[in-house]
Amino acid sequence: MSDQVETQQTRQKTVNDIWLEVQREQAAFNRIIRWLVGLLIIAALIAAAAAAVSYFEFRDMQTAHQKSIQDARVLAKLDSGEAARERQNMTLELIEIREAGVAARENAQLVRSVDRAAADGGAQALASLAVAAAKDHAAGIRLNSATAHLVATIIDEADAGALQLEGDGLAFLRAIELDWTSPTGEAAEPLLAIADGNDMELKPYAHSALARLYYTNANNNNLQGDSKCDQSISHGDTAVALGIEAIGPSLWKGECLRKQGRTQEAYRAFARAHDWYEDNRTYADETLPMDHIRRVHHGVGTTLIALAARDEAQTVDSALDTVTALDLAEQHLRIAADMRVERGEGRLGEVYTAENLGFIAVKREDWPVALDHTSYVDSIVPLAWNLTVRYIAAAEIYQSLVDGGEAPSAGLNRSTARNIACDTERTLAAMRYEYFDEDELRRLLPAKYAETIDTLIARPKATFDARQLELEGRAMHADSALPTVLDQSFMSELCRN
Repeated sequence: MSDQVETQQTRQKTVNDIWLEVQREQAAFNRIIRWLVGLLIIAALIAAAAAAVSYFEFRDMQTAHQKSIQDARVLAKLDSGEAARERQNMTLELIEIREAGVAARENAQLVRSVDRAAADGGAQALASLAVAAAKDHAAGIRLNSATAHLVATIIDEADAGALQLEGDGLAFLRAIELDWTSPTGEAAEPLLAIADGNDMELKPYAHSALARLYYTNANNNNLQGDSKCDQSISHGDTAVALGIEAIGPSLWKGECLRKQGRTQEAYRAFARAHDWYEDNRTYADETLPMDHIRRVHHGVGTTLIALAARDEAQTVDSALDTVTALDLAEQHLRIAADMRVERGEGRLGEVYTAENLGFIAVKREDWPVALDHTSYVDSIVPLAWNLTVRYIAAAEIYQSLVDGGEAPSAGLNRSTARNIACDTERTLAAMRYEYFDEDELRRLLPAKYAETIDTLIARPKATFDARQLELEGRAMHADSALPTVLDQSFMSELCRN
């Protein structure tokens, strides 16, 4: 009996021990499972973190790559624009050569007549023609090879004692010939002597010639700060006061005053030149260079835009309200653009004038027209003024849509408007500061866009200033510190993120 009890107890212990062992093994297994699960979670977290890091790194790389592509496209576009400008400069030179050749051919008979008269001792009869050609040169119709030959022949005959000229006639011919052969300013001294002399017939033409000479030799990049422009204006005014009847003095005066920011006076000068043209249209069309007439129309149009931008049109003409001034400006600019095409300057010449029509659209707040017009101009050549108008139009459309306004066209939404604005700003950021002609740009736009202009020219101006410092020797390796095209610190708030 006792053996059975002992055996039963032993068996019971054995079962208990086995159960405890099983429980211990189960606990150990659970711990292993928990550790494995924990490791798997950690591994998953590490993998997720690595994936996230890789994603963000890839996204940054993708963004940087996209920006590099955008930069390359911008720079390629601007390089293409520079090439177009070079071709246009060559075209203009060829046009001037062609025009001079046409004028010379038209006066070919004159050359034969001069040579025949000189050989026969009858040059005196041609002296008045030489003085008339010199007067035309002084008033803006420059000598050509035939008329220059006439002037030179009369001077030679006078020096040889074969003929005589009244008053300052011979000195005037010498000065005009010098201006023709060396138009960099050497003729100023003899012209000043005639202007201060007593020959009342030639005095106004001497002043007119000086007005053209000083205007031609003024710094075209800084007419506002160049004293030659002031001298040109002064001599032009004197020529008009002395009774000269010509388009030149008023045209050169208008150009200088426009660049100096004296818009009202500039408009009056251009308007006087235009009135003279209308009063003498047949003569002007036959004798004046087409570019003179084109510049008159261009000057009237741009000064009217500047006056309308500040609602000041009625200060020069009580009949001109802002709407009328803009309509008139558009007429003049379209005529000027068409004349450039007619002259042979092509579409590039056309848009150099037509880009100003964008400022009219801004003042009218006709944003769809502004976008369409700037798109056309930009398809030909990137121009700073045109792209400034394009940015403003796109930004205004974007803001209107943000404020709940209706889209001006079916395909134009907030995203599209923003993309247009930012692509345009990116191009502007890479342009040379000199192309903006900042002072005149500000005059052509309403004052409320002053801060917009500040933003758009910030990067080009910083680049320009750095390079100026380098040229002056005050900074070494200035280019290395220049911002990239897409430097966010120079971008507008609309395009910064």
